[in-house]
Amino acid sequence: MFDVGARIIKKLLIQNLFWSFLVSVIAVAYPIRTFSEPNNPIVGHDPVRPFPYQEEEISFVNPQAGVTLAGTLTLPSGQGPFPAVLIIAGAGPHKRDGYNGYPAHKLLILADFLTRQGIATLRYDKRGIGASSGDYQTATSQDFADDASFGVEYLKDRKGIDPKKIGLVGHSEGGLIAPMVAAHSKYVSFVVLMAGLGVNGEKIILRQRELNDQARGLGERPVSIWQKMILLGLEEIKKEKDQAVVMEKISEIDRTEMIPLIKDDPQAIQEAQAYWKDLGDRYPLFGPWGRFLLACDPKITLKKVTCPVLAIGGGKDVMVPPGDNLPAMENALKEGKNPDFLIKLFPNMGHGFQTCKPGPSLDTADPLQGLALEVLAFIGDWIGKHTK
Repeated sequence: MFDVGARIIKKLLIQNLFWSFLVSVIAVAYPIRTFSEPNNPIVGHDPVRPFPYQEEEISFVNPQAGVTLAGTLTLPSGQGPFPAVLIIAGAGPHKRDGYNGYPAHKLLILADFLTRQGIATLRYDKRGIGASSGDYQTATSQDFADDASFGVEYLKDRKGIDPKKIGLVGHSEGGLIAPMVAAHSKYVSFVVLMAGLGVNGEKIILRQRELNDQARGLGERPVSIWQKMILLGLEEIKKEKDQAVVMEKISEIDRTEMIPLIKDDPQAIQEAQAYWKDLGDRYPLFGPWGRFLLACDPKITLKKVTCPVLAIGGGKDVMVPPGDNLPAMENALKEGKNPDFLIKLFPNMGHGFQTCKPGPSLDTADPLQGLALEVLAFIGDWIGKHTK
């Protein structure tokens, strides 16, 4: 369904042969367990302590904002210094282990896998969440990037870490934040973008809705009605700072622009009335975070990133659709003359890099899944090659 360019498809055919072999090798040392087994790092459950590596509760400070970030540092067994990655979560009020409300904590699973491969990791509660101080509701992606920058500072000064081999792994919004950090830090030596952003938030939100509507079988007219309504609402978010005023103006758009066009469809009216509330409940879209996301152009930052970059996407991702974002990231990195980057599509993966059901449906992954072993293996191998 997604056209990510002939070059990527050609690479994909070659890479799939290699990765099928590599996954089978890694599976011997890092086996996939069934749902009934207790220590399952890949599917269904989080890895269970005790771990075969050192784990330490730490904190670091963003002195510019007066914020203390609480996190977990993992150090491989054996003699250091070790390469290290700072793991940056996606959008939402997430703690260090991953995405709240899901049985499998993907960032914990990622950290566990990498540490077992000899790579130290640092993951942390977002500003204002968990044990971290600060105000989450008023923070923007730039604020989160500032926090992550001081995470890099912590790692470079930490005993047991090789300061010349520090990288970033960002998922979703974390894939927007990581380049913002790398573009301004001489201590970031590589970046991994998992479902990262190549276009601005406005285009992503519009595309999300379009793909969902098409997947539901809606015709051209209702799809275009939704696109118009969302675009009008996003314009209000961009120009109005008072959240109550924004909500009132969006409600007015529903009443005067949207509902008259769907007045004969009660279900569509109910959905239209719930759309913005649902978005606002999941993300601070109507405040500073939303205004920044809608206006930010990731390509400008990506052009400034000179360290090695791995950008991966899931072919069935409807949250950050790869057909828009992977080519945009590739073009930006080329325009910036980045000498070492790789774009990789996992055709049957969703936004969380879980395997989806075969067929035309989008993002049908089982929420009980953790990160797919194929993805973990690819990331681990790429980082290993760039930290030798």
